[in-house]
Amino acid sequence: MIFRHFADEKSGRHSYLFATPNTREAAIVNPVMDQLASYESTLAELDLRLVYTLETERDRRTAVAAAALIDRTGARRVAPSPASHGGGVGVDIEAKTGRGFCLGDLHVEIAEPAPGCEGEVAYRVTLYTFAGDAVLIDYHDAADLPDGEPDSLFDHARPASAPTAPSARTEPIRNYRRQREGVCVERMILEDLHTSLAEGRLTPKEERVVLAYIRCLEDNDWQPPSASQLSALLDNVDRTAVHVLVHNIRWKQIDLHRLPMVLAGQTSKWLKGLRAKPEFTPHEREFLSAYLRLLGDNPQPPSGPEIAAVLGRRSVQWVRKRAHTIRGKQREFNMPELMLSRKSPRRQECISPIGPGPRPVRFDLDFDLHYSA
Repeated sequence: MIFRHFADEKSGRHSYLFATPNTREAAIVNPVMDQLASYESTLAELDLRLVYTLETERDRRTAVAAAALIDRTGARRVAPSPASHGGGVGVDIEAKTGRGFCLGDLHVEIAEPAPGCEGEVAYRVTLYTFAGDAVLIDYHDAADLPDGEPDSLFDHARPASAPTAPSARTEPIRNYRRQREGVCVERMILEDLHTSLAEGRLTPKEERVVLAYIRCLEDNDWQPPSASQLSALLDNVDRTAVHVLVHNIRWKQIDLHRLPMVLAGQTSKWLKGLRAKPEFTPHEREFLSAYLRLLGDNPQPPSGPEIAAVLGRRSVQWVRKRAHTIRGKQREFNMPELMLSRKSPRRQECISPIGPGPRPVRFDLDFDLHYSA
């Protein structure tokens, strides 16, 4: 789901855009009149079509803003009552608890607002609950909400720098997610970045990098971008500057007990507790593709020269370096390590947690390394 937060400094009000990347259909929750230009530029930048405006309560200012958006885009209005609330536009879908409607492939459920949140109704989309004055991530009515204790995942040996003081306004995003079941790490990083953006924790330059990073995750099936890809999306910010800014953002997130931003090919010790397997760079995947091909023809581990011959344009030194880095990643996750045979083929042996002895090497298609008994 595509998600954006808008803060209006003049009124202190918050509004939210969410959309499906498949059909590019979008909805805006509690629009604000002074943010119309921001909505339109965001819709154009992300190539989205506004289909719905959503209101969580009967409020004249919200109704007027919704009417203006509907007049410009032809969107449909969802509100708690059939009355226009002074906006001059009727309600297409009356927001009643228990009802629902679809936005492309997203299902929007109309629900009771969470305790302590403003509004007459809330809108639930996947793990997001839009509840008037805030959006709640992974909130469950019957769940025990976190008490604010730091997550044990983080290493607090490094002195924390003083984070930016939060604004006096209410928290526009409340992130209750504390588990990873069914949620990829990259999505959790994205949600933590959204939270820091909404709280104003980042500098303007850092915000630009984070927004470009979020766009890459949304458009590329959660694949983290490289520094070069981010640099290409940012005017006057070269690859070196991107690395520096990402480093600063990473430590701010860690200081806030949130997951750190990572670039393609990078690993982070703060994420290892959330990952079940290592990730490989494009060069390592190129090596593993050739390794798998040779392994399919012969169950014995191939040699460096054999892999170099299959790749054609890679040297034996390049092959051995890739094997070395892959072994290191396997070691970090306590997994059996990749083997290369010598130039003169001979039987290989390895020591595994199961016990010593000759074992053929087998790979799954997603490049996980395994030893079969």
